[in-house]
Amino acid sequence: MARKYTIRRNEGEHLTETNRRHAACEWNRRVKALDATLSLAGFARQMNLDASTWRREYYRGGGIKPVYNYKTCRYEYGLYDPERAQQDANEKAAQKGPRQKVTSRIAADVAALIKEPDRHRSPFDALCILRHRDPSRALPCLRTLYNHVEAGDIGLCHDDLPYRRRHKRKRNPAHPAMTVPGRRRLQDLPPDARVPVEAGHLQIDTVVSCAKGTGGVLVLLDRVSRKYRLEKLRAIDQDCVEAAVRKLRAAHRLGPVKSVVTDNGCEFLDQGKLDRVFRAKVYYTRAYASYEKGAVENCNRILRRWFPKGTDFALVSPQRIHQVERYINAMHRDSLGGLTADQKDEELLHVA
Repeated sequence: MARKYTIRRNEGEHLTETNRRHAACEWNRRVKALDATLSLAGFARQMNLDASTWRREYYRGGGIKPVYNYKTCRYEYGLYDPERAQQDANEKAAQKGPRQKVTSRIAADVAALIKEPDRHRSPFDALCILRHRDPSRALPCLRTLYNHVEAGDIGLCHDDLPYRRRHKRKRNPAHPAMTVPGRRRLQDLPPDARVPVEAGHLQIDTVVSCAKGTGGVLVLLDRVSRKYRLEKLRAIDQDCVEAAVRKLRAAHRLGPVKSVVTDNGCEFLDQGKLDRVFRAKVYYTRAYASYEKGAVENCNRILRRWFPKGTDFALVSPQRIHQVERYINAMHRDSLGGLTADQKDEELLHVA
């Protein structure tokens, strides 16, 4: 059962001990002077307080219920004890739990970022943006935010998030699938490419159009910086893939390549041609083992936020694809310690 979370919608000002002593001095003076114009609401207005706030403070400080005197034609009030009111306030404050982590302002800021049109931000990305705007601001952790989304008390539901909540499924053990004889396999990767620390080690894949559509998108992902590069394909074949890579290199959008990992799709059949066009060795995963290049598969899932299944990429302009590429590279990633792919790529350039 989901936990019940509540938010303090209107966090008001509380009276301090100094405020109570000042109010007691003025109130008791008027009571002793038998001020005929004295009233709880009128006194609250003069002291710049809310009427309900002073009414609560009056009874908290030992004030009696107002009694109407028919002889003097006025209400009679009791004295206000500031020390008694302060003691009662301290006792009630001690009974309160910890302060609410997700305030109304934080909830509104997070909801505005997630619901911003055409950005499809995740809660983690929204929290990173708020932390970047004001580093001194106290923000909740990601789990707390998801708990509030589950409770539905911050103006967000699972339909507003990029993905619905999924329960982890038990993964079956890896199957002993074989690759095409003569191709380089993942176990043939050199030591510096298995756990890379420098940019240039890529994973590539293609995202295809719907059943009656044509073409698709070539996806290249740097395994270290998570830099995402997209290029439109007229058709899903190796000639179009090679042309797209040459186009990326001519536009200076593809730096030096050190290794390439791909699957056994029909568009990646000729290993020799891919070696020449990338100017690096290409390695293949096992058949039906997409998890062996999980980084690029995860980015394909991000790409589907803008282009869901059923999209015909022949109707999508290259400018729109490049715009989505910029959006993805500007997302804050948990795998990068909260950095964006652009920031991580720039950091690697400075290190080099």
